[in-house]
Amino acid sequence: MTKMSKTKIEKRIARQKKRIARQKLQKIMGSGPKLWSVPIPKHTLPQVGGKVRLYHYTPIANVGSIMTHGLIKGDVLRDNYGLGNWNAPNLTSENTFHNPANRTITKEVEDGYIRLEIYFEETDENIVPFGWFDRTYCNGLNRKVIRTANQEGQNNGNIDTQYLYKGFISPKMIKKISVWNEDTGYWDRLSQTQIKELVKEYSLPKLSFCGKNYITYDWLRMCGHSLNDWTGKIEAFYEKTDEYEVFSPLYELTDFINNHLKGSRLGEYKMTVQKMMFERKIEQAFQHIINTYNKLSNNPVGEEWTENLRTRQKTWGKFYSGNPEYQKKVA
Repeated sequence: MTKMSKTKIEKRIARQKKRIARQKLQKIMGSGPKLWSVPIPKHTLPQVGGKVRLYHYTPIANVGSIMTHGLIKGDVLRDNYGLGNWNAPNLTSENTFHNPANRTITKEVEDGYIRLEIYFEETDENIVPFGWFDRTYCNGLNRKVIRTANQEGQNNGNIDTQYLYKGFISPKMIKKISVWNEDTGYWDRLSQTQIKELVKEYSLPKLSFCGKNYITYDWLRMCGHSLNDWTGKIEAFYEKTDEYEVFSPLYELTDFINNHLKGSRLGEYKMTVQKMMFERKIEQAFQHIINTYNKLSNNPVGEEWTENLRTRQKTWGKFYSGNPEYQKKVA
């Protein structure tokens, strides 16, 4: 066999493997019933005066965004590959703390969190029982994830007392906000004055990473999961806040990619970016995003775009990070 013949065979095998992989992705992405093709069962929550109450637990730093833009973020797993997740907040009927985001557990797990009490009309048909949804559309994946997390001490709660909401939870629907009192072992309700002070403290517009004062990445947006949105408010939120997001030039590329790629090619992109981000291969992930965007767009990005991203990171480090070592590094 000549060297050229061997090369042709290797290329043919590589193409065949790629085709099989794409067919597998297409099958995964198309599996299961169509979303909302099965009627949502009515909840069994207790009602008072025609209203039902659910809770949401979140870090206190999120209060400014939530009370300004509403409760509009949450990640619902669809499959093991992260190909079709949805954006919807996680709610619970439990008035005791649970940790669905798997954040690092401290000695006092509730410390640094707030509890939101949200009221809905008892007849609201957009209240989705999470356990039912998981069985119907996710093949029980979320139940397995929650069970494993609970076994590891992450306190994810009980999926059968948790709910998703197919719509917008506005600030007006949030009737009470409480903080954990370590001395009494209970959640203390904040006054309206205290809430306004907290919202003001955590709403100051400044350059940040997803509203946080440390480097982090919105991989849910990068992979298009947040754009698969039940609240109908995510895109408007990005339009209002991207000015203050350090990585907004990058997310503009990923939004474009997720809105233009289809089928197995979109699945390949999502899996590649997720794998690189989980393995902390950040530069490789960024370059893959740039290359993918430039193949799709009539306006490819180059050095000017890269320099703009660097400048935004330097500006954050110098003026907003509050870290003397980082400020010195980028000065």
